[in-house]
Amino acid sequence: KPNFAKVTLESVSDAEIFIDGEYKGKGAWKGLLECKSYIFETRKPGHISHKKPYDITITDFGSTIAIPAPTPLYGSLNISSIPSDAKIYIDGKHIGDTPKYIGRHIVGDYSVKVELDGYEAQTKKVSVTVGEEKAVSFTLQKKAVAVPSTTTTTTSSTSQSSQSVSRP
Repeated sequence: KPNFAKVTLESVSDAEIFIDGEYKGKGAWKGLLECKSYIFETRKPGHISHKKPYDITITDFGSTIAIPAPTPLYGSLNISSIPSDAKIYIDGKHIGDTPKYIGRHIVGDYSVKVELDGYEAQTKKVSVTVGEEKAVSFTLQKKAVAVPSTTTTTTSSTSQSSQSVSRP
């Protein structure tokens, strides 16, 4: 008599799945599990992991077990620039223009970049922490204007005069 079940574990597509602390994959996992108790877990950066105790029995053969997604942790960002109306990019994704308040942003480390025509782009590393507002301000510098170079060419001409002297 078999003492295992072939099961599928599923969660949100970008959540990592662990069985008794061992990484199994992202989003879904299929495989054979011995009939016993397990801790199924989902993890994701900037989230509280979700653990689900589960007793596998022979009746679970062929079943799909849903594991809840990890719970996101949020902080907030308040992004401004002088001058305003600069494009804001967080980890390369355009999210709007300055000034911008983001009340719910998943915690973690990010790269915040602002760009405005005629100004040098600026980037800052930002750590968003749980329950805190992170102010990120930029003072943009105008791009140097290229002055066309003018070349002055000086030509000097030497005049030669010849004199003839007549002798009596």
